[in-house]
Amino acid sequence: MHSKPLIITVSYIVVTIIAILAVIWQLNGTITGYLHNRLITDFPDQNALILTTFLASGCMLVIWALSRFFARHYGGWFLLFSILISIPKVILAIRLPIHPVSDMYSYNVLATSWASGDSWQWMNHVGILDLDSISPHVLHIATFDGFLFKLTTTTPLITEGFNIICVILCATLIVSLAQRFFTRTVGFFSAIIFLLMPNWYFYSSLIGVEPVWLLFQLLGLYFIIRILTSDWQWTSLRFWGVLILAVICLFVAKELRPLTLIIVIAVVILGMFKVPILPEFTGGLTPNQTLTRQYFWKPRLAILLIFGLFFGLNQVRTTID
Repeated sequence: MHSKPLIITVSYIVVTIIAILAVIWQLNGTITGYLHNRLITDFPDQNALILTTFLASGCMLVIWALSRFFARHYGGWFLLFSILISIPKVILAIRLPIHPVSDMYSYNVLATSWASGDSWQWMNHVGILDLDSISPHVLHIATFDGFLFKLTTTTPLITEGFNIICVILCATLIVSLAQRFFTRTVGFFSAIIFLLMPNWYFYSSLIGVEPVWLLFQLLGLYFIIRILTSDWQWTSLRFWGVLILAVICLFVAKELRPLTLIIVIAVVILGMFKVPILPEFTGGLTPNQTLTRQYFWKPRLAILLIFGLFFGLNQVRTTID
């Protein structure tokens, strides 16, 4: 075992302490602000706050028990659980048809028009795009939804159903990613919280793009982790295939939500400074100095390559005029 440099250990401790203090500060601000300025007509009293806190803690214990169960059994049980708890969303989508407003109205109207054969140039010329023409991601979202409409029919129910499927796929990816950094139980715990968050549970059954964006974002991260945690050669077609898939997924995610640019930069910085020398790279043996140098640079060069291809691809610009 190689001990970590003192500066890295100290940095981890300092960052952890800052994170804990930040959480405590936010909780204190939330609770004290709630008790000081609560609106009696909209919020429960102090006793109700205490009661719901205990109920929430009990729910967390139940979720943790479920996580331990899924961690010890066949993964198909978690997939079945994800499908079962998504059934109410399907029922809501069918029984309560939505009437899109705001940005969701733009997505739906533009996607319907594009799927019907109208070109972006024509829509821009007659003024249908309005201010959406200065927000390329809106057009990209509408194009994605338009493809779904072309394959099926032009109704918001198609987008709602696709989003529900994306959420289930995202949950499985969260399990896969989280267990690589922590444990299998933590992976399932994170995925269950993701599935059951009340605001997300309902929002993800609408026609917003967030479930699709998150799916491509997680896929990109999944492929990057595959590259960083597996032994490969520069001449391997499998390596290049996974690398290209990572770039494509991240690019699609960025086209749907520009926020992906910040996430990619964060992943690159994390990979450059945090990727360790894994036993898989050396067959479980203690790496000598030559192997250490080799397997230190290989994953980092791969990260830089992904970074370069991603930002190179982002220089491509679409036009509608």
